[in-house]
Amino acid sequence: MDQNEVLNGTKEHLAYILNALGLTAEVSLEFAPSDDGTTDKYIQATLKGEGLNDLVGFHGKNMESIQNVMSIILSRQFQKDLRLLLEVNDYRERREKYLQDIAERASGEVISTGQNVELPPMKAYERRAIHIALRGREGILTESVGEGEERRIIIKKV
Repeated sequence: MDQNEVLNGTKEHLAYILNALGLTAEVSLEFAPSDDGTTDKYIQATLKGEGLNDLVGFHGKNMESIQNVMSIILSRQFQKDLRLLLEVNDYRERREKYLQDIAERASGEVISTGQNVELPPMKAYERRAIHIALRGREGILTESVGEGEERRIIIKKV
């Protein structure tokens, strides 16, 4: 199986979904590097266009669902562990910036008051953005607590 075959298959499935929803989008696809440096597992799909808000849904829930279903379809079709990383009109980028702002405000509150700050439940990639944003912050410790959809971050003073 070659990467172009996987990208073409991904594009066909995304076109089918967009067509079924009566939407059009500019679609760009590429393999993204994973944490171990390999470039054959994660497919970055970027969609841009008007009227794509329904694809994103509330806090990205629809986008996450499409991403999960597409990952299952692609893994079965190509008999390989594949993951689709879906980005619609820079939603994740904007959300990450928003989360970084929350992290900065919350860590400032922890430093000034000495009290822990518990953030609301978040998805794994959102918690990861908070941990990364505060990783080098002196005097601050972040900890994920809870299970499943109730998993959240507590920001503590060290």
